[in-house]
Amino acid sequence: MHVKRVLSALLVAILGLTIVFWWVNRPTGEIILDGINARPVMDHPGSLYVFARLTNNSEPDWLNSAESGEAMRAEIFSPADVDRLPIPANSSVQLAEDGAHIRLFGVTGDLAVGRLVPVTIAFQNAGKLRANVKVGSPLDFTESRIAEAYGVGRVLPIPPGEKIPTVDVHAVKIVDGWRISVSVEDFEFSNPDEMMGTAEFGVGHGHIYISGLKLGRVYEDSVDIGDVAKGRYEISVILVSDDHRAFTTGGEVIAASTIIESDG
Repeated sequence: MHVKRVLSALLVAILGLTIVFWWVNRPTGEIILDGINARPVMDHPGSLYVFARLTNNSEPDWLNSAESGEAMRAEIFSPADVDRLPIPANSSVQLAEDGAHIRLFGVTGDLAVGRLVPVTIAFQNAGKLRANVKVGSPLDFTESRIAEAYGVGRVLPIPPGEKIPTVDVHAVKIVDGWRISVSVEDFEFSNPDEMMGTAEFGVGHGHIYISGLKLGRVYEDSVDIGDVAKGRYEISVILVSDDHRAFTTGGEVIAASTIIESDG
């Protein structure tokens, strides 16, 4: 009888420790991953760039790392040169060609269109998300692109004789996040319901980023973003044409940025 009581007490203790361990290490956020896809890079065998939409339905989070059992190495790429990506609360962000995304190197086998490659993405609070990513058509760098300074997005140089737009960005704290004010000159924001997907100088919209991670598009003079974890972040807005090419002048993207500091 004494042995049974000892065993019972031991089992209760083990169960209690298991519950405590789970509680301490449990995922505390909720992130939905969709639209995930990958594209090989021409003239770079074994390289895949991974893109997706991340919807955070909870508190601020971080995208910490990525891995794949079929790649020798995985890294987070960001034009802002950061090691991890902030995910604002209650918002959707994009791992995009023209911003931060995941890069896989040394992927084994043929990267034919339609192949599925397993990828695991690790978040600070939401834990790990796993997906089989479908390989698409290759990225071609023979087009006019500025890959290192600005993701791998396409650009549209403004020719001589055209007015050069300018943009300025400011941020203020609001109750549940930040309000980003965007002022422009010699530029007109398009109506998103009337966009034809064509390019016209001096007309278009903005793409907004936090630490190089694409938050979405800007069609008016302000946009709100959710709260972020404690830290210092760069908010950037670039001006783009209605076919999503970044306007450039003198080889530089027309953009502006500001810094926000969150107390968490």
